[in-house]
Formats: sequence, C-alpha cells, structure tokens
Amino acid sequence: MSQDRVETVRGVYEHVAATGELPPEKFAPDCVWEMSTFQGWLEQPTYAGFEAAAGFVRDWVGIWDDWEIMIEELHDAGESVVAVVRQRGYAQETGVPLEMRFGQVWTFRGDALVRTENYADPAEAKAAAGLQDAVSSRPR
Repeated sequence: MSQDRVETVRGVYEHVAATGELPPEKFAPDCVWEMSTFQGWLEQPTYAGFEAAAGFVRDWVGIWDDWEIMIEELHDAGESVVAVVRQRGYAQETGVPLEMRFGQVWTFRGDALVRTENYADPAEAKAAAGLQDAVSSRPR
C-alpha cells in the first residue's frame, strides 16, 4: 500500500507538471492544502476543499513562465508521503527568476489525498511526518 501511495504522489507531480492542474480523481473533495506550515507565507494560510486547493495550484503555476517542478526525493511515511521538490520559472510580469526547494507532506485517507502540508525547509516536512534524521537543510 505504501509504495502505491508514493506512486500516487509521483503521479500528482507529473500531472501538475504537464497540465498546471491537480488531478481531481486523486483527492478527497474535503482535502486541505495547508500553507500555514510554510515559513514566510503571507497569503491565505489554508485552502479547504478540492476546488480551493486546485485554484491555489492553478493560480500559482499561472504566474510563471517556463515553470517546472522536479521531484528530488519521495519518502514513505506510513499514512503520508514526504516529497522534496524543486521548482523554477520566471515571473510573467517582471521576469524575476524563481528557484525554490521545499518539502511537502501528502496525507491519505484510504486511497485519496486529504491533506498537503507545505514547508519552506524540506527537513521540517520530514520531521513533521516523523521521519528520523531530519536535520535542517536551510542555512541558519
């Protein structure tokens, strides 16, 4: 079951990379996209429900030119999968480059994704999911 969850999360990233959209069939309708866990995030802290989560992702991807997201690591964490990813692109309005490495904890209920917690520091995502040896990867 856990490897299936890892592959589900991999498939979500592949779908978002190809379309700029979350795949609705992978998410529970009452899912939550949590940004309050992302240090420095100043916008809305929580996007409740699939439509809100999908809107957040669509809006985010839509402001960048040449936007890419790449998986660096995927870790089975029982009911969750921890991802370390990198994204890059250029702001459409200003041309300012984006280069960001961050972590996400994807939590399941059965086969459906019910929560995505986002972390500026991948080590925080690992620690939140209870993975051992989570040491901060962010300079102090």
